[in-house]
Amino acid sequence: MTNAASAVTVTARFAGFATHRRGSGALPGVPGRRFRVNSRVTLIFTNPNYFGSYSIVRITPAGGLTTLAKGCTPPGKTNFIPCPKL
Repeated sequence: MTNAASAVTVTARFAGFATHRRGSGALPGVPGRRFRVNSRVTLIFTNPNYFGSYSIVRITPAGGLTTLAKGCTPPGKTNFIPCPKL
């Protein structure tokens, strides 16, 4: 993950596996890991003071990602909510 502020926690959830880190950089346990085509990955960005975001993506046969869903997370939480109108 790049361009994540130092206060932001980045979490990735795969089938039977989850990892997280604060700020920018590689997620522990992800480099070198093989992912199956059409598998789903949930990426969650949380911040203790601001609304965060999440994306649920699917791995494509071409090695890319297709977004299935996007939304927001409340400050400091990892549950999904509709994005507030600010």
